[in-house]
Amino acid sequence: MKKTKIILVISIIVMFVVSTIAYGKDMESFFKAVRPPTRNDYSGVTGIQFTMNSDANVLALGRPVTTTFKQEHTLTIWDVETKKEITKATVGSKSAQFDVKDGKIAYEMLKLSVKLLKGKSYHLMCEEFAAGDNWATVYMAVPGTDMTDIADIDGIPWGPVGAFVPNFDATKNKVDVGCTFFYGDAKAVSQSDKLSTTWGELRK
Repeated sequence: MKKTKIILVISIIVMFVVSTIAYGKDMESFFKAVRPPTRNDYSGVTGIQFTMNSDANVLALGRPVTTTFKQEHTLTIWDVETKKEITKATVGSKSAQFDVKDGKIAYEMLKLSVKLLKGKSYHLMCEEFAAGDNWATVYMAVPGTDMTDIADIDGIPWGPVGAFVPNFDATKNKVDVGCTFFYGDAKAVSQSDKLSTTWGELRK
């Protein structure tokens, strides 16, 4: 039994290395650029509301790396229609980083991929802290330059942690923080889910 677990651990390490290489090739960030940080005087969640232009398999969530990046930030996606949280991840200084224009994004893979549907609206929220890590606030994103065309930005939701937030600035392409989701093809989704399932089986 012990030998079997050792072999399984080695297999997972190999899968992780292979998957990491594949993710770099197969997944894409919704945001293609980051903006300079301008604020850190708010505690709560903020982010974007967006509407999907096509179906997408979400593999990871991320937040821009700013000049100070010492805290852990919980990122969540919420279904606007049901007001339910559908996935989350926590990023910090030890998270993997993804290169984009004018900076980097710290990201964490989801335990299980989620599918966002064409025509549906979602909130992508990031937890921020007063006197904490800086973040870019209320800027106007440029379609095609700052983000891909997988979705349209409807505006900025914000409010307290732990619930679907009631506040919403419905200004098209207006962004807070610049937190992002990473999406990929079926092969990348399969690798992500297989790695999570295998690790879960090992821990039983």
